Amino acid sequence: MPPNILVVDDEESIRDTFELFLSEEGYAVSCAADCDEGIARLRENDFDLIFADIILPGRSGLDALVIMITGVPSIETAAESMRIGAFDYISKPVRQETLLKTVNLAFKHKVVRDAKEQYRRNLEAIFRSVNDGII
Repeated sequence: MPPNILVVDDEESIRDTFELFLSEEGYAVSCAADCDEGIARLRENDFDLIFADIILPGRSGLDALVIMITGVPSIETAAESMRIGAFDYISKPVRQETLLKTVNLAFKHKVVRDAKEQYRRNLEAIFRSVNDGII
């Protein structure tokens, strides 16, 4: 099963472009035009990666973080995005090579993060099974 990607952007051309580029690479892509629609998609599916525009109708893309995209880049929004947990920050127009490089890097990061989480769970299970702790 290919990784699931959600693209949240109010510009239809951006959604279409991301969907085309990513689908050609074998990813399963869903799109949303605003945060509310993106949240609805999140309730329906598990996504491995989310692209969200910062400036969206109603709510900010910062409410649904992973990789932020913006047509109005600034040091302030980039710093704020990274400070609150965005994986990366991409300026529009997005070139295909930049998009694919970021996606590949994000999935490599996810594999490492998932392995680290599995290791942590295994250690917790081991420690819970030990009656007497040895230090």
